[in-house]
Amino acid sequence: MGRLSRYKKTKSCDPFYKGAKSDVEATQKNTKRSKSIDTEADVDEQKMPRSMKLLLERAKKLSVKKKKKLKRLDDKTGKTALFKKKKDESQREYLYRIDQETSLAVVDSLKSQKKMSDRRKSHLIKRKEKLKIKKCPERVFQKTAVDFSHLKDDVRFGDVASQPPMLTAKPRKASLQDKGKSPLLLSSKLTQDKVSSKPTEDRKKQSKNLIVKAKRRKHMSEAEKAVMDKERLRVIELYRTSKKKA
Repeated sequence: MGRLSRYKKTKSCDPFYKGAKSDVEATQKNTKRSKSIDTEADVDEQKMPRSMKLLLERAKKLSVKKKKKLKRLDDKTGKTALFKKKKDESQREYLYRIDQETSLAVVDSLKSQKKMSDRRKSHLIKRKEKLKIKKCPERVFQKTAVDFSHLKDDVRFGDVASQPPMLTAKPRKASLQDKGKSPLLLSSKLTQDKVSSKPTEDRKKQSKNLIVKAKRRKHMSEAEKAVMDKERLRVIELYRTSKKKA
């Protein structure tokens, strides 16, 4: 068992006592005074502070850089363009024009220094053309219209085409025989009938009542329409018989 608290000794302390602290403060003040006296005495031997050294070094570096820049500018002296203010031109417009021309001159000088491949040049040219088309597509449309103007056909009102156009040029990878000029199935049959059979009275009557091809059905009379329908049925029957034989 430890000692009981009643047997412990209690130390008496005065809360208003300030003797020891005041002694410490007095000693600190004395040391500061002694240091200040020493610095005043040894002014010549005092060391330069670090911040002052850094400031002096920076000042030296800046002065060296400025001198180098001035030398470079003096070495490369080029011709400068004379800018004159135009009539009815404001000060703002004048300065803007100078800024634009100087920026273009700088870009040209940088381009001349750099080497560009032919592939890159062609790519840039194509890109520029695409941008032009995007900005004004109307010009491109006009150019294409002018190019194909000689291929346009002038068709009058009421003109009718009896057959499709014939191709004069031979298409690529095409056979020698023209498919458009192949003989029809009924052409041989009709020619044989005409040569073999002599014109009878009925045929003569039919030849008189033949209808002109150029005449349209809506302009025909009822008799002409009936004759046309009979002829049509006859041709269809001939076509069917020839198909069956083949």
